[in-house]
Amino acid sequence: MDIAMPIIPFGSLVDDETSLEDLLASLLSDQEGILSTDSALKPSRQRSTVELLQAIRGISSRKDLRLCGLNWKCGSGIFCPRCTPRLNGYLIPAVAQAVREAHFSAFATFNIAHRPGDKLLTLKGAMSAGWTQTTSGADWSKLREKHGVSGWVRAWDFTYSEWAGWNPHIPVIFTFEKIPDLTEFRQEISHRWVHGLRKSGHDALAVRQYVRERYGTPDQLARYLLHNDPMRHTPERNGMVAPSSTIGDILGAMADAVQDGDIDAPAIRLWREYEGALFRQHAVTPSQSVRPALTEARRRAKNGWQGQRVTASGTHR
Repeated sequence: MDIAMPIIPFGSLVDDETSLEDLLASLLSDQEGILSTDSALKPSRQRSTVELLQAIRGISSRKDLRLCGLNWKCGSGIFCPRCTPRLNGYLIPAVAQAVREAHFSAFATFNIAHRPGDKLLTLKGAMSAGWTQTTSGADWSKLREKHGVSGWVRAWDFTYSEWAGWNPHIPVIFTFEKIPDLTEFRQEISHRWVHGLRKSGHDALAVRQYVRERYGTPDQLARYLLHNDPMRHTPERNGMVAPSSTIGDILGAMADAVQDGDIDAPAIRLWREYEGALFRQHAVTPSQSVRPALTEARRRAKNGWQGQRVTASGTHR
């Protein structure tokens, strides 16, 4: 039986400030109609998986993604509306097991400074390089030993807004062999993250992304880490939509544009940029200690897909 355990969040730099997006949300929360997603990225309705796949086939530059659901699977673990949820179904139990076996777990989010017009591929590349710098070398080995870090699992999450551009962030679960001094660990890992980003020519955000303290089972934590489902839409706050669009919003708006024949729609441009930057990206990347369980989960997912396809009605066989 899963035992509820505290999940302690921490931000990249400053743990007593909210993000710019959440600050804006709080300032505008009482002004009806102001707090909304970009109108061009608000889909007319939530579409089925088959509808989204059909839209992707019309504009994708990736052959295997165009064919996904027809006679074989693209296998993308981060943005295909068919493969991402299915792969997560195998990965979530594996991540939950790693958390369950740890003595202690903590949840972190790492951010990068970004501006309108920044290319997603550039931001993603800088963050990948920054993460490598953060979790490698002799100093990282000393930090792991000092705080009893037994492993980690990281994922990706992306939002977009017209006023801020792409906002990529890396959610991470750290597992520990003992209860660490989280205040000290946060400061040290944040310093390494900032240093790693700067070596790639970028900076972290001046304020942290808003992350709420979470309590729950290992399964709930794993689901939170893997909430990269492209069917996910922006939540509503006080009846108004949050001020940034998820990939699900962009995908839904792209499907609208394909249906209308608007090949120059902003949503199509953003989807193509997202596709080019992240196709075949793994949904999660584990440390060496967690890797065997995640590799086995991916193998089981691949075997489970063989011989199945999506028909025109959306059923599997």
